[in-house]
Amino acid sequence: MEKEKRILFGVLFLWTVFYVVILIIDSSFKFLPWWDIELYQELAGKLFSGQIPYVDFSFEYPPASILIFALPRVFAASIDAYRQVFQFFSFLSGAGILYLTYLTAKKVNLPIGKVLVFLLFGLILIMPILLTRFDITVALLTFAGFYCWVSKSKSRSKIKIIGYMLLISAGFSKLYPFLVIPFLLIYDYKTFGYKELIKGLAACLVSAIPFLVLSVIGWGGFIDLIDYHAGRGLEIESTYASLLLVLNQLNLISDFHIIYSHASYGIAGHIASILSGISPVLFMFGLLFLMLSACKVNWSEKSAYKLIAYISASILLFIVTNKVFSTQYYVWLFPWLTLYTFSENDSKRKNLLISFFLISSFFTSLIFPFLWWHVIEEERFSIVILFARNTLLTLLFLGLFIRLTLSRELERNDVEIKSGDKVKN
Repeated sequence: MEKEKRILFGVLFLWTVFYVVILIIDSSFKFLPWWDIELYQELAGKLFSGQIPYVDFSFEYPPASILIFALPRVFAASIDAYRQVFQFFSFLSGAGILYLTYLTAKKVNLPIGKVLVFLLFGLILIMPILLTRFDITVALLTFAGFYCWVSKSKSRSKIKIIGYMLLISAGFSKLYPFLVIPFLLIYDYKTFGYKELIKGLAACLVSAIPFLVLSVIGWGGFIDLIDYHAGRGLEIESTYASLLLVLNQLNLISDFHIIYSHASYGIAGHIASILSGISPVLFMFGLLFLMLSACKVNWSEKSAYKLIAYISASILLFIVTNKVFSTQYYVWLFPWLTLYTFSENDSKRKNLLISFFLISSFFTSLIFPFLWWHVIEEERFSIVILFARNTLLTLLFLGLFIRLTLSRELERNDVEIKSGDKVKN
């Protein structure tokens, strides 16, 4: 057996061991935050009873997410059995991400051992939230779509169409996968011309039809979904909220109070309302800037590294500028930041990325579920941890954003897909 496969099997074995250990510990201490699984089981039960989301019952998630909730329900009806099956599927999704990261690292010529060990450590740090939310399944679908696409990025292969289909399905489960698609389309246009761009857009549109039809059928409920999320204020974990928490601790602001609304805790007040209003504007301007920068890039060389960098930046942008930030969003960053980190040539910058990423992952594992109620009660230590986590993520984003939009240093990186072939026109 070759060394790379031994590393993969070793990492998957350790992932399995930690999964079993977590379940054994939880059987005694009941620390896993599994209450959202109860909601998933309830929604899946309504679907199995013949009800339609948005039509027959209120559904606060994008349309494709009901399929993720329904899958464990096929094997388990009771809440206890459903929870075990759901957690097992989440474990399998984590294993799937590790395997696809292995394939991608091998294809783009990255150090497989370091990449997998780093990713494993990061996933273990956030395992409590990873096992109890559906984000890890969406993350797997997203990365599977990217891998299908990037594995054939040098050609006009139909496998790329499958990649777009998976990304659309993931996007209709959780919105962030849609951020991956523009950069793939830009690459196709810059490399092959408008015909390949139209083919990609057509694949996305056709893949979206079933979910759009469901949205139209339940139009009233779908509009309620949009209104529900548009009406949300600053969620307490968001970058803006953590800053306001610190300013309140320093007695620098007075118009400030914590509220429970839209099934989460948030910050209310005049300043909070302003920040909540400008958050989508900051995101849209940032994304537009990234896309314009991508249009100017020379995609004929080092395309894999550039795609990973732009996708990492767009997901970080979405997280740090969003008025809503739940702990499970951190799952989205894997494996993008892992691959980007080990694509870095400069050893000092790479070490800094590793430190920032692991420390912020550790802080995330502390915040939820262990420090969650302490944050709500405005205890100083928990607020410092939250603010530090968000500051590290913001610094990671700003560093990457500046490199992509204001620096030409990216062009000098030497990571590329392993292929002796030229682009096939």
